[in-house]
Amino acid sequence: MRAAVLLCGLAAAAPAGAAQDQAWRVPLAPGPGYPEQLLAEAGAGAAAVESDHFAVVGTAPGEAARELLQRLESVYQAHGQFITDFRVPVRAPRHKLEVLFFASHNEFRDCLAAAGAESPETLGFYEPCSRRTVFFDLNTYPPLAAIRDSLAQAAPEQREKLRKRFDHRRELLIQSIIGHEAAHQIQHACGLVPAADQVPTWLTEGLAMLFEASARLAAGAASTLPGVGAPPAINNYRLFEYRKLYGDARPTVSQVRQLLIDDAWCGGPCYPLAWAVLRYMRNERPAEFARLLARIAAAELPRGPTEYGVLVDERFGPVDEQWVDRFHTATMRLPLDPAGLGE
Repeated sequence: MRAAVLLCGLAAAAPAGAAQDQAWRVPLAPGPGYPEQLLAEAGAGAAAVESDHFAVVGTAPGEAARELLQRLESVYQAHGQFITDFRVPVRAPRHKLEVLFFASHNEFRDCLAAAGAESPETLGFYEPCSRRTVFFDLNTYPPLAAIRDSLAQAAPEQREKLRKRFDHRRELLIQSIIGHEAAHQIQHACGLVPAADQVPTWLTEGLAMLFEASARLAAGAASTLPGVGAPPAINNYRLFEYRKLYGDARPTVSQVRQLLIDDAWCGGPCYPLAWAVLRYMRNERPAEFARLLARIAAAELPRGPTEYGVLVDERFGPVDEQWVDRFHTATMRLPLDPAGLGE
């Protein structure tokens, strides 16, 4: 399972405090060429539906599109709170964020193939050149569809277990793909991550993973990303991954320094590590974390491993054996909800 960012490059200066918070609540106008251009790309039978901050166009049925909009809005509002709390000098996006939403996994694969980015592991992506995210109705994803189809043939005593497995796995996919890619889209649109190819992978992916859990549907619930005085919501899926990969043997100092300083991205194992490290930095050194966000937004990041080593060690470290021990202990103490894993 993998979410993709198809690379290619926006930013502005910002209001502060209450004015900044209010700016993230104001409905946005559609962008130029909407909806004609998106309708043409989505193909026959496509329709458009909007919320305050998103414009979704595609062939997916109305109910699925409305659920998607609810989840996208939740991720958007979590960003508004986060950016206001840390006083990051960026502005809310100027136009509704555009989303292509296909009715089936097959349609999505055709879209990937047309973009020259076909991969069986890719289940959603953000494309910075067009500033759009692309998703499909996850109910049609073959592994999920197989569980759903088996419900009809299952014995009555097995149906509830299968239904829970379907719901939980679908929710994990939604958070790790839709929540993740929407975070990339919002962060690019507001200038928090102005150009992903100029920011270390652990930062771009770590920042996106901080918002995956905000894609949960919880009517009337408070934001899943509390303010500066409280720790961010636990990303149950990434914590499970971290425990699975590093629970028996904590990451080495070399692994952590290669990730943070050399930007040596190792694929799958680096996702939970980047999430855990960024969460730890945010929790332990919120003031320094806020300064780091401001530097990212201003495109004032270090150049090369030596400068990154100075930044990380001076602001958050030094990243040595003791630091990794403290980080790992803090991460392993986070409560994991087994029920949220669907097994």
